[in-house]
Amino acid sequence: MKSVIQKILAKDFYDNSGLVYGLGHAVYTVSDPRADLLKICCENLAKQKNREDEYEFLTKFEKVAKSCLAGNGKSLSNNVDFYSGFAYNMLQIPEDMYTPLFVCSRMAGWLAHNIENKMYDGRIMRPATKYVGGNHSL
Repeated sequence: MKSVIQKILAKDFYDNSGLVYGLGHAVYTVSDPRADLLKICCENLAKQKNREDEYEFLTKFEKVAKSCLAGNGKSLSNNVDFYSGFAYNMLQIPEDMYTPLFVCSRMAGWLAHNIENKMYDGRIMRPATKYVGGNHSL
């Protein structure tokens, strides 16, 4: 597991970004209280759904990834998204709904941030986007 994480960090595996998704947060630098709560919920749900092996894998991956990142001089905690995909999967939510759920859960915060920018400095926030989906017709 450690060698895979090191390959990810070296931009030599998965999407070659060098990022371990679900670790780190701009505001919650020590720990993300939402992630701590979701981790407990996932543990309980994994027991109910007989998916403890997957939960154990995630917790081990989290621990090893954090130790690898600490070796790079970084100290990161997992964020709420580290366990959210697993939670969605256990709840039998279709994968194509994960992104809309992500957006819905952040929409109020994004709008508030945009409104604050407009009120105090007159700028409209235009976040960068990159569409990676297929060519689907509606």
